[in-house]
Amino acid sequence: MEEAGQLDKTCPLCGEDNRCAMADGREVTECWCKDVSISAEVLAAIPAEAVGKYCICAACAGGKEAESDG
Repeated sequence: MEEAGQLDKTCPLCGEDNRCAMADGREVTECWCKDVSISAEVLAAIPAEAVGKYCICAACAGGKEAESDG
């Protein structure tokens, strides 16, 4: 069970911390995602084995996980 907690907090798209309130044991009303609209395109990119189990991070939710200005 040592890895389960880590996976719950890992974005399945980029591998970074998803900062999910529920994964931290807090209420969903405290989560960054409660008022965010995530596009169908981003949701479709989530691996099937992660759907309903792991939250994506704010950067990926906004479609910015791979953006770079450099």
